[in-house]
Amino acid sequence: FKLIRFLNFLSEIGDPHRFLKNPILIAGTKGKGSTASILGNCLKECGYKVGIYTSPHLISLRERIQFQNHPIEKEEFTELTFYLKKLIKMHKLTFFESLTAIAFLFFLRKPHDFVILEVGLGGRLDATNVVNPIISIITRIDYDHTEILGKTLSRIAYEKAGIIHTEVPLITFHQRKSVDRVFQKVCNKKNSKIFYSDDYFSFHLLEISTKGTTFFVNFLKETFENNFKEDIIHTNLIGEFQKENIGLVLTTLLLLSKNHKLINYSAIKRAINNVPLLGRISYISYNGGFLIIDTAHNPISIKSLKETLTKINNSKKYYFLFGVSKDKDSYKMLKFLKPVSQEIVFTKAKTKRATPLNKLKELAKKIKLKHTAFSSVKKAFNYVFKKANKEKKLLIITGSFYLAGEILKSLFHNKK
Repeated sequence: FKLIRFLNFLSEIGDPHRFLKNPILIAGTKGKGSTASILGNCLKECGYKVGIYTSPHLISLRERIQFQNHPIEKEEFTELTFYLKKLIKMHKLTFFESLTAIAFLFFLRKPHDFVILEVGLGGRLDATNVVNPIISIITRIDYDHTEILGKTLSRIAYEKAGIIHTEVPLITFHQRKSVDRVFQKVCNKKNSKIFYSDDYFSFHLLEISTKGTTFFVNFLKETFENNFKEDIIHTNLIGEFQKENIGLVLTTLLLLSKNHKLINYSAIKRAINNVPLLGRISYISYNGGFLIIDTAHNPISIKSLKETLTKINNSKKYYFLFGVSKDKDSYKMLKFLKPVSQEIVFTKAKTKRATPLNKLKELAKKIKLKHTAFSSVKKAFNYVFKKANKEKKLLIITGSFYLAGEILKSLFHNKK
């Protein structure tokens, strides 16, 4: 990918990326979407108007482009698509570049105070990286998309570090030394200051359940306007790993509060308590039973899901409905799920990227994982939901955004 083609296209439509107010870029392997949603909700609750651009989507493509937590309206999306159609074709833009351009134009039409942009892939050459951010945020780095980003963590970190702009602060947390070294090197070169969220906040898990997660938080360096040195923070998001994302958001808000006076701690706390985010260990009541839908789609996310399920109930095993993309390390993912799996049901979402069922069955046999498979997602869901419900066990649907989206569409088919 080369950004020059996209920049040439943008110049023909008036360089909308140059006029976005207070853009914030978020890159990383895990937690980008959660961080974007938490941050956006906090700024909105503080009284700011916020545009958020994320990917991928679950139910509707329009979910990716939101203003004040509402997706772009169908009419406006169609109108902007039609307006850009010829130029998109002429410049041979990718699908992601086209959507990014639509998002830029949409946000410019709105009276926005901030725009939060989640990087699609990598960072350095991503379409979102044409903006001049006021802050760059990098979440956890791990192995994913290695065929594009590189086989080592330092190479992956280098691609993500592409969102660090000259004299623009980076907010991240201490990770593996190989990752930290890359960020430090790039920041030195760009004269950018690094703010490590774990230097500012420490989190101790108090409780985790299907209702959310509660942390005891220490403010280690600076405080908000209320001067709290410690507090208890609850979020509706399920998982101890959310402390990484919340820590990044709190550090970002601390930094922003120097120049944006509406930022206040009580609004932040309210927003963290009620983040509008579907598909991140989402606990759903359905047809007399319960299920969890999680978009974990790489080993690090599946590991976090497994750890969360263990913490919710250490002695329980769960039924799984699992489908995964071909380019993922499905063997490692299944190994993580084995200790908490009663039975795993494999299926294929409607995408060319889906892993063939035979391959998943082979891997399951290899690690002695009880399994069955259905090519139809509907049949697979009906089979495993009925079984889990009968045994009063929780059903976990995971492995890919495609599968999570397909299930959500069929459960709530009135959503378009």
